[in-house]
Amino acid sequence: MTSPPPFEPRRLTLEEYRQIRDSGVLENGSRFEFLEGWIVTKMPQGPEHAAVVQIIQELLAKTLPAEWRVRVQSAVQAAGNEPEPDLAVVMGPAERYLDHHPAGDEIAAIIEVADTSLIKDRRKTDYYAGEGIQEYWIVNLPDRQVEVFRNPLRESAAYQDQHIALEQESLDLTISDTTLSIRVTDLLPTTK
Repeated sequence: MTSPPPFEPRRLTLEEYRQIRDSGVLENGSRFEFLEGWIVTKMPQGPEHAAVVQIIQELLAKTLPAEWRVRVQSAVQAAGNEPEPDLAVVMGPAERYLDHHPAGDEIAAIIEVADTSLIKDRRKTDYYAGEGIQEYWIVNLPDRQVEVFRNPLRESAAYQDQHIALEQESLDLTISDTTLSIRVTDLLPTTK
């Protein structure tokens, strides 16, 4: 067993992280996100995870209002963190984000697909609620359910409404003045 280092690690600021990221030091094929002052390695994706992300992206892209876009595995700004959620529904056009990552009211919903990352994805509720993101869904592959978080309380970084949606249910996702009805089974497909 490896013992902890004999020194105190220091958390980074978001600006320090961006300088490190932009310097190219982290360019070794790994993907990272910035969470709570730490540079965190992203989990590799298995086939089911990758396929479900693609399925949800296609489902959302064909039903979203014209002024909204789906970003896939791209950074967002959330309460001093820079996570890279699997999917984010953001205000368009894409050129809007040439100089910054989406944040706050620019984000209508965030969806994470979780298999091995479930604990980390649940922890992100604090960031997204603190940023005022109205909808946060965790598509929980092992338990075949969707964990839905709604109505953020920014000041306490928590969601007022939490719900576990099972396979037989449908979920409503309201974006601008459009409400999309999405069946949980469409988010949790099975192999044929």
